[in-house]
Amino acid sequence: MNEFREWLRFAHMGFGFVGLMAFWIPVFTRKGSIGHVRFGTVFLWCVYGIAASAFIATSHEMYLAIRSGGGPATDPSGFGFAIFLFYIALITLASGRHGYRVVETKNDPTEINTTAHRLLAIASMAGSVITIAYALLFWSGLSIIFLALGPIGIGIGSSMLRYMRDPAVSKMAWWYEHMGAMLGAGVAFHTAFVVFGAQRLFDYAGSLGALAWLPWVLPASVGIPASIIWTQYYRRKFGDLPASAPRPQVRHRGTP
Repeated sequence: MNEFREWLRFAHMGFGFVGLMAFWIPVFTRKGSIGHVRFGTVFLWCVYGIAASAFIATSHEMYLAIRSGGGPATDPSGFGFAIFLFYIALITLASGRHGYRVVETKNDPTEINTTAHRLLAIASMAGSVITIAYALLFWSGLSIIFLALGPIGIGIGSSMLRYMRDPAVSKMAWWYEHMGAMLGAGVAFHTAFVVFGAQRLFDYAGSLGALAWLPWVLPASVGIPASIIWTQYYRRKFGDLPASAPRPQVRHRGTP
């Protein structure tokens, strides 16, 4: 069993490392180019690998805790952390899958409205509710992190459902959804790197003190506003937002 857990951990780390590298190539390559598509596909498969390994690992940890008589009452931090990691894997999967499906169905956006896709959106929102409720009911040192990142799943799920209800709200709606969803999945990969990878490389965890929650929320606090700004830029570019109105000229007295 220990060998299986080690194998699963290394597989998870491998998917995370490759996905982190693959994420940036589509960002900087021409949209729709061969490089963009190929490395985007690599990133998507890493999303699937990360999610699958996390689901198995966290479910196994929760099962072992319950079987041994543990659980939220006896170990709120440990059990809650397993729930939280399951939730993070779920919203990462939802973002990555949605980002892929909007491109796959761009010629007929109604095809995205499937039972599986709706269930994934609803599961993301349910994951948010469970994470927030757990943080409040079983308060621990991790509750602040759970509460800070808990609402993200509601945002992801509601965005997916909104697009499924009205995918043709604009001609380029699929583009904006694709960018936002893939950036959201990228934020999850960077969060894992900052929290686990970078802390091991630079050994700064002990020096954060009361700010130990910061690495968890830093990627999201940068990535979410960046996604909004980038989407607004392309909305203007494609004519879905009015260009900034010209500033009125101020005439002074005596000016003809």
